[in-house]
Amino acid sequence: MTAKIVSAILTFIVNAGVGVVMVFFMLIALNGFSERAASYAFVIFIGGASLVSLLTAAGAFMTAGFLLKKNWSGFAAGALPAVVFVGAGAILKIVVFLVAVLVADSVRTAR
Repeated sequence: MTAKIVSAILTFIVNAGVGVVMVFFMLIALNGFSERAASYAFVIFIGGASLVSLLTAAGAFMTAGFLLKKNWSGFAAGALPAVVFVGAGAILKIVVFLVAVLVADSVRTAR
């Protein structure tokens, strides 16, 4: 049980940190956009990044439980899902980032 909780908490914290760093990149990417266009992008990114962080933490929790049932050691069952889901979360956050920037561009060019 401890490995499952540690894996989920570690995954959530690292993915949240990746999201915070990506917010600063979004500030740079949206430089020059109007406040109205940038607001849509930030709402989409913050919502999507929060959802990705929660889902990857839940995935790491469930995967660690599955590995523990397969008689993996506690360390391996906690570490492997954390690493895999942090990587998956980072990739999904890049996708959410690109979608948010595309929405901001659509709002900016729409008349």
